[in-house]
Amino acid sequence: MDDVPAVNWTLLISVLAAVLGFGSSTALGSAYGIAVTGTMLITTYLTFYVLRYAWHYNWLVCVLATGFFFTIDATFFSANLLKFAQGGWFPLLVGAIVFVLMSTWKRGREIVYDKAHQSADVLPLQMYLDRLFDRVPIRALGTAAFLTTDPDAVPPAFVSNLEHNGVVHERILFVTVQSKDVPYVAVEDRLVTEPMGHDCFKVLVSYGFKDEVNLPSSLQACRAGDRADRTLRSGLRLAVLPSAERLRERRSREHPVHAAGRWSLAREGFLRRVACGQPERRRLPLLARDVIT
Repeated sequence: MDDVPAVNWTLLISVLAAVLGFGSSTALGSAYGIAVTGTMLITTYLTFYVLRYAWHYNWLVCVLATGFFFTIDATFFSANLLKFAQGGWFPLLVGAIVFVLMSTWKRGREIVYDKAHQSADVLPLQMYLDRLFDRVPIRALGTAAFLTTDPDAVPPAFVSNLEHNGVVHERILFVTVQSKDVPYVAVEDRLVTEPMGHDCFKVLVSYGFKDEVNLPSSLQACRAGDRADRTLRSGLRLAVLPSAERLRERRSREHPVHAAGRWSLAREGFLRRVACGQPERRRLPLLARDVIT
């Protein structure tokens, strides 16, 4: 779970503005009523999916259990809608704005990743590497690390580096960072490596939601950790490549999308600039070489 300072400041300013804008707790009551009953209604609705698809209860049991509470919640919510003009519009407007922002972020990233993977390769990573090294490409000194959200897919940055430079590094790390639903992950359990042949390795780095994310520090275990392959431990020179965010931005400009997609990409780009980037959150230098000794 990533902490985005801009979101925290936005929440603080929004709460203060709402309290000052309504002027009194009585005036705020109409907005509060719709906010609370709307939350109850949505929670009950989502509970059905948890009971049915996560806990696998009988369909009829799920309908009866949630339908009873849904009816009660819908009654309370409908009653509060009578106060829409007295301030009840406020939480509905805020909810609509947040929904548009979240859906924009999701859809924008889907468009960018789809275009990036289309231009990268449709093959699984292992098959792509096997075919690549059949041609014995030129190997550069050092170890290159490529961040990827899908450990089995070919990272677009890897393909771009190969296309523009015509070489691959002598050791390659495909690094995936995952957040677990626990506060902390023990240091000895944080790193898992999987050799893929050709001096290429999958590296899975796990953090708890209270852990401080520091990839250069965590990747030192590739040199010293017992789980890492012996060839990977023999003194890493980690070449941190230009941010994959820049590669995705370039591809989104190179590949035209429909009007709705362009609007989603524009909003997603704005949200990405407001939020901390991947390199800042992961403590990665963008245009530098980091030597792990």
